[in-house]
Amino acid sequence: MGPYGSTMVSVRARYVLIVAAVAALVAPAVASAHANLVRLRPANGGVLATPPTAVRVLFDDAIRPGPGMEAVRNGGGSVLAGHAYVPRGNHRELVVPLRHGLAAGDYSVRWSVVSDDGHNERGVTAFAVGAGAARPTASLSAGGAGRTGDVVFRVLLFAGLLAAAGAAVFRFAVWPRDLGGRELSFVVLVGCLLAAAGAAGLALRGTSGTRFDLVEWALAGLAAGGAALALRWLRAAALVALALVPLPTLAGHALDANQPWWSALADAVHLLGASVWVGGLLALAVAVPRAARALEPTARGRVLAASAGRFSTLALASVVTIGATGLARALRELSAVPQLWSTSYGRTLLVKTGLLACLVLLGARNRYRLVPRLRAATGRNPAAPRAFAGLRRSVAVELCLLAAVVGAVALLTELPPGRNARAAPARASATRAPKLPPPGGVVLAREDGDRAVALSVRRSHGALSLVATILSPNGFGFDGLPVRFSAAGRSAVGASCGAGCYSASLAAPRARAVDVVVAGRRIRFPVYAGRPAPGLVIRATRVFDSLRSLVYDESLASNPTNRVLTHFEMVAPDRLAYRIVGGQHAVVVGGRRWDRSPGGRWIASPQSPLHIPSAPWSIVRDARLIGRTPRLWRVTFLDPTVPAWFDVALDRRTLRTLDVHMTAAAHFMHDRYRAFDAPLRISPP
Repeated sequence: MGPYGSTMVSVRARYVLIVAAVAALVAPAVASAHANLVRLRPANGGVLATPPTAVRVLFDDAIRPGPGMEAVRNGGGSVLAGHAYVPRGNHRELVVPLRHGLAAGDYSVRWSVVSDDGHNERGVTAFAVGAGAARPTASLSAGGAGRTGDVVFRVLLFAGLLAAAGAAVFRFAVWPRDLGGRELSFVVLVGCLLAAAGAAGLALRGTSGTRFDLVEWALAGLAAGGAALALRWLRAAALVALALVPLPTLAGHALDANQPWWSALADAVHLLGASVWVGGLLALAVAVPRAARALEPTARGRVLAASAGRFSTLALASVVTIGATGLARALRELSAVPQLWSTSYGRTLLVKTGLLACLVLLGARNRYRLVPRLRAATGRNPAAPRAFAGLRRSVAVELCLLAAVVGAVALLTELPPGRNARAAPARASATRAPKLPPPGGVVLAREDGDRAVALSVRRSHGALSLVATILSPNGFGFDGLPVRFSAAGRSAVGASCGAGCYSASLAAPRARAVDVVVAGRRIRFPVYAGRPAPGLVIRATRVFDSLRSLVYDESLASNPTNRVLTHFEMVAPDRLAYRIVGGQHAVVVGGRRWDRSPGGRWIASPQSPLHIPSAPWSIVRDARLIGRTPRLWRVTFLDPTVPAWFDVALDRRTLRTLDVHMTAAAHFMHDRYRAFDAPLRISPP
């Protein structure tokens, strides 16, 4: 009924609200929910001298193998060597085994996983075997099955949960003491049955053993128990209905990786506020008038007016709660304003917001017109029923709008958040291997959300010749983007020069920085003179490859919200130990590896022998010295085989690599190296 009425909530209403909020938040939070891709080995588009025995796909959360996996030689048959699997003790990695001894050529792999929140995620990657081969293009597509059935079951789940939990709050905070509870029990009963049916349907369609599956079965069982209790014990059924409120949070986006601690709290409170509104409206429109039919007209008018007045303040509190928590969650799920209209998540959120705005306007009408009219009519036998009939019609309209809101919420929980699904404008596409800039420029690169943006700058005839390369997360060049260059007060529109390639010339030879504006987002690059330094990088590579041992810390991200921190130790020629912060440990010795989850035991598995330490680049192009201090050289260059752009700090005395920034498709890495040639010992655990 929206924010209407002026009667203050009674002491018991405030008490119930506090208890319900606490009940919605005491459920223990678990680890991250929606799994996000962190790393592919071999990298997408990689050219390998020796054939791999498997494709490894690393995520930031626990996953299980999904349907539809495939590995083929481009233009040929399958090269799968068995079923894809998740190694015991390392639940964040998918291993797609390949046949041994793959011949020279291009290969494509479709991977598929089910994250712990029940989402099926798919992708494709391509690699080439044979030194000097061209960058390959995947011949497979990610595909994916429709999830319409999931949305239907989510509508049942949320509609039932909101009705049952809201009726439970109505029972404790608003329901007149003089009325029987049979009519309200019916609302709780139907709500619990709908919630049980929706949760059971989602569990049956999900992947067995995931956290999503376990939560949905628990919710279905608890809701079914609440329905059984509603047949005789309304108070117990109401408590069970309130206990349902925090459960959807355990399977939603609120528990995604890198979400703040308050995200789950805001999500549960948001759902509780919506429950108070929806379930309370149902109780006010259906249960109260039916329960009051046996009363004489004057008493019935007083009961109806008192119920509407008490619920009005409760509804006002719920609207404020929904608005505040919804805004907090939206700000977290969207990292840029354009995501409101450029992503499915944002557009659905706009529809939901528009419906809620209509509901608030309707509630204001009820607050200032219908509820006061009902109070004024109390005691006048003919007038009170007519006044309440008008209020019931308005409530019925609200319930219809709220049903549409529930549908939008069900769809939102199925869609990836805008921050993880940032879309380019509709005309943009990323289906071709990127066109790299011509040699001879100073090359730099930056992370731009989940895109990689690189810039090559050459001075030519008193002007700056600029070429930007923009990569999508799948490694292809982004075509059709609006790109503009600006420097020293001058600007130019970028002209397409190939897949993901945009070029322009600016008459600003003394500019200190160049701005590349991509679809409205500005990325600034400093301008360096850059003395050629290929020999310096070649000598540094030899020093790196000749190390006997090495220790370093790595920060690796696929987008601004998904980052993994790892500590590495290496001993030549084939011993490695690493530890992911908050994640698994691993030890590799020759052809064997051992993995362990936090608190778990070591699990052994085969491993392709490593050759380490080895510099993270293979071919160096456009190496330029862009900075120096008494202790350090700073060089930038491009490795076209990935492609990847490097910004490296070298020790001037030893030429040891001290710091590396690497930018590639969905691969934003920062390594800090230390403890060179230390007496390390890495042994099987």
